[in-house]
Amino acid sequence: MNRQILLVFFVVLLLPSLSSAQSGHIPLLTVAEGDGNETVGGVADLYLEIKPGTGKVFIDSFPLTKLDTQISTRFAKKVACDFLKKDCDKYDFFYQIRSKSTIVGGPSAGAAITVLTISLLGNMDLSENVVITGTINSGGLVGPVAGIPEKLVAARDQGYGVALIPSLSLKNKSLSVPGIEVVPISNIKEAMSVFTGKTMREESGEIVVPESYTTTMKELAEDLCSKASRIFELRWDGIALNGTPYALLNNSLDYYVRGEDEKELGHYYTAASLCYTSNLRLRTYEYLEINDTVSRSAKIREALLDLDKRLEERELETLTDLEAYMIVKERVVEALNFISLPEPSGVDTAFALERYSTALSWSKFFGLPGKKLVLDKSTLEKGCIEKLTEAEERINYAALYLPLYLDSAKEELRYGYYEFEQGRHELCLFRASKAKAEADLIISSLTVSSDQIEKLLDAKLELAEEVIIDQQKKGVFPILGYSYLEYARYLRDTDPFSGLTFAEYALELSHLDVYFPKRGFSLPWDFEWAGVFLIGAVSGLLIGLFLGFRIKRGRV
Repeated sequence: MNRQILLVFFVVLLLPSLSSAQSGHIPLLTVAEGDGNETVGGVADLYLEIKPGTGKVFIDSFPLTKLDTQISTRFAKKVACDFLKKDCDKYDFFYQIRSKSTIVGGPSAGAAITVLTISLLGNMDLSENVVITGTINSGGLVGPVAGIPEKLVAARDQGYGVALIPSLSLKNKSLSVPGIEVVPISNIKEAMSVFTGKTMREESGEIVVPESYTTTMKELAEDLCSKASRIFELRWDGIALNGTPYALLNNSLDYYVRGEDEKELGHYYTAASLCYTSNLRLRTYEYLEINDTVSRSAKIREALLDLDKRLEERELETLTDLEAYMIVKERVVEALNFISLPEPSGVDTAFALERYSTALSWSKFFGLPGKKLVLDKSTLEKGCIEKLTEAEERINYAALYLPLYLDSAKEELRYGYYEFEQGRHELCLFRASKAKAEADLIISSLTVSSDQIEKLLDAKLELAEEVIIDQQKKGVFPILGYSYLEYARYLRDTDPFSGLTFAEYALELSHLDVYFPKRGFSLPWDFEWAGVFLIGAVSGLLIGLFLGFRIKRGRV
């Protein structure tokens, strides 16, 4: 009897280790070439096991998967972790793919991989009657894929009753296959709601813009727009003498007028951007007419170095401080690069002057209220390295499909590595974030037709807004993310392609706080393992009492 009791205690002690690994399965819809070279659908199997570890991803597949499958699997895991706001660095992920097809379509498995990963990390049960196909993109957006009719037929023939497909694949028309319900979805949140039968978290409410942001950005916009107004007065008065083309003045005036209109609407970042463009165009023409750019550039360089010195003396305490530092530092570095030549051109000098002007304006954001974060050198360096790694992985993924469209993203990544080598980790983080956003833009747009761009942009804007609302619930207001969101909205009707770029910037730069712990006291305790610890402690205590009781009885 005593041996049986001891055995029970030891089994209880082993329960935590036995249950620490989680495993699950989800079907994958595939396409392959049939006997007559026609495209046929198929159903593969994806298995996942999650164990305590260090954040590694392992993939075992048969037949061998393409490189894009491997990269999309890693990204799907990250999207799942972000969706649950979970630190996945303490787990290892073991994915296993089994298929009878010779081809397992790589990116189209992204949505299914994400769903399975979320279900295991979040302890959610998935319906065995539902299947999904679609890529997974930034913000959890489910992107379009090819071969949907063939996949639907295969799913129906395998006995599945519901198939989730990307709404972006429909191109304003419906798609149906007899015998299976087809449900269009836009993002992973909608997919999880169907798979689990439960409504997923809703970031309800609206963005509440802090008064400190509104006041400061309004000042910035008024500075730049009033400067444009003064330049116009000078140019119009002297037009007969200096020969400034009417076309240039009218073009610059158009930007200025639009900037003033946006300022009246309370869209202060958009107003500032438009007035900056107006200023730059006029200043460029003005400096083309000046021969002595050397002395002017020397004065600008001196002012830039002074601003840079004051910038380095600042202590960063909040996310707003960090964002202000990144945007000001970027402008200072860019301006110094443009006037570093022995004889800078008028165009370079004009650009440096206007960048210096905007750097001064953005400096007003330093010291605004905000939640304090740990922004020491080691933490910034770690965040920089993580973001560089993420950006490089996304660029490599995009390069598999559209290698000729990644020049801008690759350039930003090169700048990011350069800033890392220079020890400017704040600017490294900013550059790497932009590089990743531009790569995500290419990936998100891969299979989207031109008539679907506005629909894609609307989805990105909605996701960015949700991220910012969620950030505000944590006491954080991302000034860059919100500013870029505002500008992306402005561009929606006039330049949706550029709007997509700024929407991606908004998504990427709205959650920089995840790289930095909050200041204050916290216990070095992993509450996910609290139950494991308590079971072990209680079991150990009971065993100790039991053994002590036996010893005591023996002595009596």
